[in-house]
Amino acid sequence: MVLPTAPSWNPSDTHFYWLERGALYKNNPHRTFAFVGFFNKGKTIASIDPEVLNQVAFSKGAWDRVPIVALAQNFPRECYNVGSGRMDTGYMRHKRIIAPVFTEDLYHRVWKETILVYDAIREAGNWEKQNTIVLPDLINEVTSFITLAVIAKVGFDVDVHTKEAEDADETMSLHRAFDVLSRNFIMKGVLPQWLFSLPIKSLQNIQKASDIITTTMRNKFSARRAASKRQVNRAEEKDIFGRLLAASDAETPSQALTDDEILSNTFLMLLAGHETGSKGLSITLGLLACHPEEQDSLYKLVQEVIPHDRVPAFEDFDALVPLRNALMEALRLYPVASLLFRQATEDTTLNIPGLPHPLAIEKGTIFTGDYISAGWDDSLWPSPYSYLPSRWTNGPLSADTMQFGLGIHTCLGRRFALYESVCFLAMFLKEWQVFPGEMRPGETLQGWRKRVLEDNVQLAVTLGPSSVPVRLERRRP
Repeated sequence: MVLPTAPSWNPSDTHFYWLERGALYKNNPHRTFAFVGFFNKGKTIASIDPEVLNQVAFSKGAWDRVPIVALAQNFPRECYNVGSGRMDTGYMRHKRIIAPVFTEDLYHRVWKETILVYDAIREAGNWEKQNTIVLPDLINEVTSFITLAVIAKVGFDVDVHTKEAEDADETMSLHRAFDVLSRNFIMKGVLPQWLFSLPIKSLQNIQKASDIITTTMRNKFSARRAASKRQVNRAEEKDIFGRLLAASDAETPSQALTDDEILSNTFLMLLAGHETGSKGLSITLGLLACHPEEQDSLYKLVQEVIPHDRVPAFEDFDALVPLRNALMEALRLYPVASLLFRQATEDTTLNIPGLPHPLAIEKGTIFTGDYISAGWDDSLWPSPYSYLPSRWTNGPLSADTMQFGLGIHTCLGRRFALYESVCFLAMFLKEWQVFPGEMRPGETLQGWRKRVLEDNVQLAVTLGPSSVPVRLERRRP
């Protein structure tokens, strides 16, 4: 019994999946391929079938993270975290300690900080005195700063726009350090350390960024440890770092996280919260720019829910669900976390729809869950190219939605991201109408979308356009 085969390619080549989206599984009744990859003697399977994806993602024994992929997410390199850990490297211990950190109180703080950071951007850019703003790159000029500032403050009480951050290093600010490392995180994790001491400017910058972030985090760590020794009330810890420290200290010594594991987990949350959130927001606004009917609908909603004389309140979240839907639809089309990588840890089987018997899987086989093609599959999503946030109106947004990962390794920061995104979009769309940036002669809105959002896709830690140029026009109440 065999599956359909595909040409040999690197199963981690995200660009291949992106270029072939909507076509790769078109005539495949199983929506699953077997093919010869570059790793592990070529034993590789790729699938978009929900049943197959769930079998792999929810497995607690037969399938686990691919070691080399997990290793690339360690920071420091030898320290696993909730994003890189496997069952045999203490993943469940990390998850048990970290999951309770994400509370309603934390989400309230996320909402509050998002408002404060948005106001800081408005003030720094003198937005109140402008009716038109041209942003050559929405990611670098707005959304990257928003998401980094919120996660840095809520994560471990660092203000990236203050003098403390500016003085992190004479030649590189803390904000810049996060930007450099987030774009080169996989390279830093995989390449041998000695390479970063070579007189190569790009590698030296990556090392400098890593050193700045590590020093900043260790200084914060030392300060928290000193405070705990002075018997400061640990129940009052408000940021993720402090909560994580207190939660770990409450464990038995054999189960507690080491200091480096706490740092590794904190950094992972900073990186994931910054990079994925920034891309998701910029893609959403880019799509709204070329789908004005959807943008107008959201603007009317925001007007109804939030009076002109106040900012969004945390309690408005449920009434602003269409903003969440706009984000989820953007992530369906452009999944920033685009692939699920797993490896068979033992000989096992998979039930493939359409095959008469379970498929035998050898130990070591690599599985790729192709979230990109899944989002563009017309059997799962009618008219998949169309941007239709209303798809998400009916039914609850379940925790196993692909946009935030599937199974036992699903993203713990899912609600963090949703509260931050909805709050930001409410404030932004209340104040500004978003238009595409400079359009070429004769270019349509859909042509702009293809050129900017699709043909411009790049992969760093996440998938997304390298830049999103937009023009903002002030809304009149």
